[in-house]
Amino acid sequence: MFKAQPSAKPIGSLLEACEEQGAFTDCYRVQTNSQISLPELIKAFYTSAPFKVERTILKWVLGRASADIDAECLAQGVRETFAIWKVEERTANQLLLAELSGRTKSWLMVQPSNDQTANGTNLYFGSAVMPKKHAGSKTNQTGAAFHSLLWFHKLYSQILLAAAERNLSRGHG
Repeated sequence: MFKAQPSAKPIGSLLEACEEQGAFTDCYRVQTNSQISLPELIKAFYTSAPFKVERTILKWVLGRASADIDAECLAQGVRETFAIWKVEERTANQLLLAELSGRTKSWLMVQPSNDQTANGTNLYFGSAVMPKKHAGSKTNQTGAAFHSLLWFHKLYSQILLAAAERNLSRGHG
């Protein structure tokens, strides 16, 4: 069982606009015992061991190399691109990245814990898969490939957020 679990999206999530456009969205959450800023979460997430594997795959398959310094620059707001993503929207506590085609989006958010006994932070990670409009169809569709890989996406999302939380707890954020 992973520390990161499926969660309802917080009110005001940048994923709400994607949902309004008919996108599939999901949200995962883990709670920490310390105060974490959005830049700390971004850096910890994109420099985690599992994400480094993804970065390597993107480098070899798509020729889109990225390094830890690129993740740091994204975290600090110095860069608007990272590997195959570009910043679509950023607030003080959220980041929404769109993959270059615009079909998939990644979202990160930090929010103070609601727990009155803790001084922690809720860390969120979610995704949006924007629907395709097919000629002659009035419905939006995400596609069969997406649905066949959804189990992997859910598992991988939990792995990524849990790894970011581990990075933060070890002081690598």
